[in-house]
Amino acid sequence: MGGIRARCCRILKNQELKQALLEEKSWVMQAANETERKKRIGLLFDLNRMGNEQQRVFDKMQKMQLNDGGFSWFDGLPASRFITQHIVSGVGHMRVLNALDNEFTGKADGIVNGGLAYMDACIL
Repeated sequence: MGGIRARCCRILKNQELKQALLEEKSWVMQAANETERKKRIGLLFDLNRMGNEQQRVFDKMQKMQLNDGGFSWFDGLPASRFITQHIVSGVGHMRVLNALDNEFTGKADGIVNGGLAYMDACIL
């Protein structure tokens, strides 16, 4: 008889354990969902920040581009073919990697076209 009682106690304990796990599972799932929501909100803020940074960088690049389409190393210096080539190449790499938002492709094209015109003039 002792063996039957022991098995019944184990079954009851297992049932209690299962019930406790089921009750806890919803809490764990809620925590996992909350963590996922926080990650997604963090990603959204990062995407917004990246968009704002792209806007700021392209505005700055447009201001730094000289009338001849080239870029200088520092304000007040003449345009440099080397730094212009570096900037145009960097924007090209961003396009290849599809790292530009659609709203910035026009600005990127303007910067690249001006830089290419300057470099063409240097070569001629």
